Amino acid sequence: MGKSRFQVEVTDDQNALLDHLIEDAGLAGKRDLFNNALSILYWAVERSKEGRAIASVAPDGQSLRELEMPALLTLREKFRRQSLERQKKDKGHITAA
Repeated sequence: MGKSRFQVEVTDDQNALLDHLIEDAGLAGKRDLFNNALSILYWAVERSKEGRAIASVAPDGQSLRELEMPALLTLREKFRRQSLERQKKDKGHITAA
């Protein structure tokens, strides 16, 4: 498996946030943080493509809070529109029984 390298410029505040996340999550470092962030983003994108909302549920199960991330909202809407278009198209076709 090949490897690629890339660099990201972040502000001092963003770097401090990264360090805070690494410490809170007990991660080994920025590579570990990146791998975890990539995993959760991949999962969220795949669920959004299914038309699902990404949310956290309160410990008592009585409330939830939806993640408001523009990229996921855009993606969910795109796949919702495509699904509606497919449904309309399918209704226009009559299949022989």
